[in-house]
Amino acid sequence: MKTDYRYEIKFVLNEAALAGFLSWMYLNTSCREKYPARTVNSVYFDDINFKSVRDNLTGAANRMKTRLRWYQSENNHLISTPVWEQKLKSGRLGAKDTVKLHNFGDVIHNFPISEIISLIKHELPENHSSTYDYLIPTLGVSYLRYYYEDFRGLRVTIDKNIRFRSHFSMSEPLNKNCHISYGSKIIELKFDPLLKNEVSELIRPLRLTPVRHSKYLTGLAMSGLARYL
Repeated sequence: MKTDYRYEIKFVLNEAALAGFLSWMYLNTSCREKYPARTVNSVYFDDINFKSVRDNLTGAANRMKTRLRWYQSENNHLISTPVWEQKLKSGRLGAKDTVKLHNFGDVIHNFPISEIISLIKHELPENHSSTYDYLIPTLGVSYLRYYYEDFRGLRVTIDKNIRFRSHFSMSEPLNKNCHISYGSKIIELKFDPLLKNEVSELIRPLRLTPVRHSKYLTGLAMSGLARYL
């Protein structure tokens, strides 16, 4: 199911700058914790031509990332049904097309990559745009995410403890840990296009520069699989 397009503004901060941001957020907005923090796990996939990687590296105006995603509590219990997502970008606007995957139960880590791909294809509608002949796992990402939201629907997420994994074997399960650590913290503001001017004025005193940042491309670069600054 595709969600409506929204603006997504990102900042990449160190620990000191994050503390300053949180102080600003509590003093100047009504954003408060929406959900308990949880671990977000993703495995990104591409076709045999690596179209997603190429489009994202060149910054194509209309681009897509395809991933398997699931969430875990702080004690590593699965807390939601795994989903197959296509993250769509059109300029500065973003949206998601999401399909819930019910075949995995709560033991997704025990499945080898080859079986995961087979189960994904079995659950996707026949006309789904990501039903490639081949699905190639390109990167695993894991991080701890904190969620905040205000009464207008302005959402703020903070991602910490970011780790990456590359070089998958089709026969190994997903329970192999991500092992490449990334020290920066990622803050993202997500909001309806109707709030654009209001949010722009709100964040102006922060004197922070929004960046085009992709965990996907950062992880590929840190793994030596792409050039990305």
